[in-house]
Amino acid sequence: MFKNGMFFFGINRYHWMRIEVSGIKYGNNKSILLFIIFMALAAGCNNAPKVAETKSPQLPASTELKSEPVDSVKVSKELQASVSDRLTGKWQRSDGTYILEIVSATDSGKLTARYFNPNPINVEKAEWKIENNSLFIRVILRDVNYPGSTYTLEYSADKGYLSGNYFQAVEQTNYDVMFIRKK
Repeated sequence: MFKNGMFFFGINRYHWMRIEVSGIKYGNNKSILLFIIFMALAAGCNNAPKVAETKSPQLPASTELKSEPVDSVKVSKELQASVSDRLTGKWQRSDGTYILEIVSATDSGKLTARYFNPNPINVEKAEWKIENNSLFIRVILRDVNYPGSTYTLEYSADKGYLSGNYFQAVEQTNYDVMFIRKK
């Protein structure tokens, strides 16, 4: 936008830049066009990494996944009966060599899990719950450089993978992630 001898333009949705134009004659379209192209290129040089926003359920690390006893959960019997079958095994994150191994799942919502990057990382807590006929798991990591980093994942029954959110506690950043069962 050009107003009162100044250009105003947005760098992104939060930052605007004002440039005072002196020495450019209003009739000189070539100078104005070159100036606009230069400023647009300069504004596009923001090399900050983009972090994926997530629509996964965000649960604070201190919140318990409250699993009701299986008898009181109103979901399909198939899903209840096969939680252990669906979750146990080794899962590899699609963007690296990270491995989540689910050893067992109890009826009370507890998981026995291990995590590797590629060396073992301590799993502080692992649990599952069924909500709105969907199976969710949460794995909390507590180790050096993992001070409460948390996976909140949903099991996709039709595609057979885990997807959701990874909260990286050191950076205080959320990432969209997916785990595929290793064969």
